[in-house]
Amino acid sequence: MKKFLLAISVLTACISQAQITLTSTNFAQPGDTIFYGVDTTTKTNSNLATNNGANKVWDFSATGKQRISESIFLSPANSPVPAPANITHVLVEDENLDEVIFMNVTSNGVKTILPNPVPFGNGDAFLGLNSISFPLSYQTRTRDTIESSFVLPASLLQVPLFDSVRITLIIKLDVLCDGWGTLKTPTGEYGSLRLKQSSITDFKFEGGRPNPLNPSRMIWIEIPLGDLPFEFPSNQLDVSYIWLSENSKYFLAEATMLTDTPNTQVEFRYQVPRPTSTGLYNRIANNFNTITYPNPSNDILNIEANLSANQTYSVVISDITGKTLNSFKVVGNNQTKITLPTDNLNSGLYLVNIIGSDGQATVKFNVSR
Repeated sequence: MKKFLLAISVLTACISQAQITLTSTNFAQPGDTIFYGVDTTTKTNSNLATNNGANKVWDFSATGKQRISESIFLSPANSPVPAPANITHVLVEDENLDEVIFMNVTSNGVKTILPNPVPFGNGDAFLGLNSISFPLSYQTRTRDTIESSFVLPASLLQVPLFDSVRITLIIKLDVLCDGWGTLKTPTGEYGSLRLKQSSITDFKFEGGRPNPLNPSRMIWIEIPLGDLPFEFPSNQLDVSYIWLSENSKYFLAEATMLTDTPNTQVEFRYQVPRPTSTGLYNRIANNFNTITYPNPSNDILNIEANLSANQTYSVVISDITGKTLNSFKVVGNNQTKITLPTDNLNSGLYLVNIIGSDGQATVKFNVSR
């Protein structure tokens, strides 16, 4: 009887822990900034492919710390590049202001809107893929496929025997919540859901000739990729593993695998607190271990930097186009604090450049009204 009760107790504990369910309320909101420690050491990690299922442990606690990256969520009105219609979130990744992902977040899920990687011709400017379904729990699956076609003169592609070439980009996305359990990173242990995200990118080429019986219509004949005078990816597979938890707002951690080699890990990133003097560094604040807060800013922005004592530095504030809005001088010390008024700035993304004889740092910040 005791063994039976113990078994029931263990089973109940497992079921209780398994009930991790995420909804849109767990997702980041415009104005949130998430910091990641990033390790880009390439290594074989075949365990990721097999370590799926219930009550698993994923141990990345010994992961290296090479740099800090940022994920900044903005409203469409504050996007550094024009946003398409009906978008709720704009994600700016890392220090590249043009590395922007648009998202439409609803109670049903997240649709990711990406610029068409082949935007020339008459193709669509943006492509949307359903990437996360809500409520999200163990064994939730999201699948989506998009096709985008455009037509070019055959002479531009050096394809003889045809008048036109129709190119179709095909992307198939499969996101499966394939496990739940405990994720260990250098910052702690977290009850998490794991997503396996697989995408296949393919191209289809067709040569076109006018129909002899109806010249206004085209006859399309598929062209094997091997017959083309250039190379295009065929069934290119990309795999990543993503961990989420109730309080992470976005990816708690992400392991990116080498293209076409799903057991070779090329990057792992995991959430960390706002950067301090931990030995991690921010690539956009490369010389002075710079910290900014509050970010987003409303009335003031504080910048803390390790500037050399008695050295004079130029501080230049600009918008994302590079237009200078204000500039002044500061004299440094080992714990320099610079306070900038931002109440005269419109909502949007801005840059602060700190320039001295011993280095330079660039800090980006967001003003949100």
